[in-house]
Amino acid sequence: MNISINISIYFLVSVACITILAPFSIDAYIPATVDISKELLASANSVQLSIAIFLMGFSLGPLIFGPLSDAFGRRKLICLSLIFFSLFSLLCSLSTNIYLLIFFRFFQAVSGSVGTVCGRAAVADLFSGNKLAKNYSILGLILTIAPILAPIIGGWINEYFGWRYIFVFMALSGALFFLISFFNIPETLKLKDRTVFDLNGVFLSYIKILKNRTALFYILFLSSTSAVFFAFLAASPFLYIQQFGLTPIQYSYVFGSGAVIAAFSNIINIKFTSIIGYKKIIVITCYLILLNAIVLLFGGLEILDRWSIYLSGLLFMGLFHIANATSLTGLMDEFEKNKGAANALAISLRFGFGMIGAGCVSIMNDKTIYPYIFTVMFFSCFAMISGLKAVRNN
Repeated sequence: MNISINISIYFLVSVACITILAPFSIDAYIPATVDISKELLASANSVQLSIAIFLMGFSLGPLIFGPLSDAFGRRKLICLSLIFFSLFSLLCSLSTNIYLLIFFRFFQAVSGSVGTVCGRAAVADLFSGNKLAKNYSILGLILTIAPILAPIIGGWINEYFGWRYIFVFMALSGALFFLISFFNIPETLKLKDRTVFDLNGVFLSYIKILKNRTALFYILFLSSTSAVFFAFLAASPFLYIQQFGLTPIQYSYVFGSGAVIAAFSNIINIKFTSIIGYKKIIVITCYLILLNAIVLLFGGLEILDRWSIYLSGLLFMGLFHIANATSLTGLMDEFEKNKGAANALAISLRFGFGMIGAGCVSIMNDKTIYPYIFTVMFFSCFAMISGLKAVRNN
């Protein structure tokens, strides 16, 4: 038996467990948004804002904890973050109004972001190039368990116990993942590769990363696809449930089917990365993203039937996963050191753009599909331009 292969599998599964908290914390919550709005007497805009604030927390946390992990290692920060994630999840379950829920969701996101940035940086400590792209896709494949199961689990919990127990479930998951991480994730950052942490150095390292034009375009490609994805997350519950007449459970099944598409997309990415390389995959993905946005536009204008609106959201879940794996690979290949800082900046801007995408849908909400279409079209075009420039700039 090949021990190194087994260790690699256990390691990737463990990293998936900690990075799964981000999509799970969002996806399990989505089917309950309408019920949360009713119980807390909050508007649809306020509940959508809670998603945007969660993304803000996820965008700010990595800016500090990514460089901290470059200085002190990945393992300790991962374990501490999971403890705080469980704590703030419990506090979310006790919220008596939308403002408290938004407040606790922010800090839940900050603590959850640490595992995401440190986990992906740990993988980059061990792999590079197309091999890193394949491992990121394997990680992404494991992570598709969250969007498949999370909305269904969230829908069931909301149906039978109420939305507060969704956060209790998150707290218990955080505690379980702490135990998994403690026993299965070693320290991956060698002492010789560590940096000295100081705030001025952190700021300068981010400036250095952004001055690298190729790295910048990879980050913008990832971030703009994230804006589209989170615009879908913010808009689709109210659009599908309130306007299209789906029940929360039916919506969770639709969302879960999109996650199945995402899983197949990761499998395709794993296969073709070895054949044509991740850069050619980025080029193909760029054109598919634009085509998918046009399908949504035609659906919204009723040139195509409603199925095109559903299909566009589902397909983008797959395209987002491919963009995520390939863009992060390109970014990591640009740096020998400061991978944690580069990963942190990418994740920060990814969720920051996600916050903007969700925020645009919330702010422009006029109870029609058009704010959603406008947001998707704008950021899809931005994604295509950024992805093509990243590849051609190399």
